[in-house]
Amino acid sequence: MMNVFVLMLLLLATASWALANTEEVSVGPFNVSFDLNTTENYTVTSNFTTQEGSQSGIIEIKSNNRSQAAIGITAYDRWQYAGLSSDMDYMNLSLQSDENVIEGSVSEEMVDGQPAVVVAQTREQPGAKSTMNSTIVIYWADGKQMEGYDVPVAKTKVEIISMFPENMTQSLLDTLHVAL
Repeated sequence: MMNVFVLMLLLLATASWALANTEEVSVGPFNVSFDLNTTENYTVTSNFTTQEGSQSGIIEIKSNNRSQAAIGITAYDRWQYAGLSSDMDYMNLSLQSDENVIEGSVSEEMVDGQPAVVVAQTREQPGAKSTMNSTIVIYWADGKQMEGYDVPVAKTKVEIISMFPENMTQSLLDTLHVAL
């Protein structure tokens, strides 16, 4: 009887592993991978632009139930200050001053192996008499300390906005990897 139970657990684990679908998207010089950990159908599109001093890519993920997420990547030609304190201050101020925010929080978490500002919010949709949850994330994919100084620097900034359900957003953030 115990062997049957163990066998069933192994089959369930294998079936759920088989459902996992790691997406790999190339946009310009950026290679992005993630897993939404869902059986829901969704589409992925991308766009790439260059301008003097930087190049940018955006990946849009849209599900059939109209929830969506976007991953924006900007690679600068020169090193940028990559501290998160000003982003955290700005996001806190935005949450406090936006009359449509019902509930919100700003925290620092690790995304793609880097410190990130994560904003979770519930917003009232004016005129629609409904609410919407969203998550905004900002991090530097290649952040490091400047040699000889205690200053964070980077060249590649990643910005995410997700209006997916919380479990899909968390899976996106847990599995996201941006490589140049």
